[in-house]
Amino acid sequence: LFLFAHLRLAADADEELASLGLHRTHHRILHLAARAPGTSVGEIIGLLRLTPQGIQGPMRRLIRDGLIEQRSAERDRRKRQIYLTEKGAKLQSEIAAKQYERILRAYEIAGADNLDGFFRVMLALIDAGDAEYLKYNHNSLFMKYQINMP
Repeated sequence: LFLFAHLRLAADADEELASLGLHRTHHRILHLAARAPGTSVGEIIGLLRLTPQGIQGPMRRLIRDGLIEQRSAERDRRKRQIYLTEKGAKLQSEIAAKQYERILRAYEIAGADNLDGFFRVMLALIDAGDAEYLKYNHNSLFMKYQINMP
């Protein structure tokens, strides 16, 4: 069930990305930059389970296309942080809108009473490291469900 839901949501994004010659890794970087501006390249590597070599190509492309920009962190100038440009924010928003429409339809079909259970299951499935990321970047969502991670 999760596989088919994932494939459908990914296909919504893939269609738009393909028209620009972009792929899922590009989309995931855009998503993280939109949800947590200033996320470091190192954090993105960890969250997406990429190698430093694996992220170089997608990052270069996103920068070259004017979709993201890198800035040095104020506290540690060696740390590179990622931000969406106006063009990147527009693209990410367009892609996300299609996915959010599909998710909203599913929520409406399932009913609001079933959302708590859905979020509890999703949070129980994730790794402890990802839970820490959510606690830091999406605390209100995470804390609402009070999932104890192993």
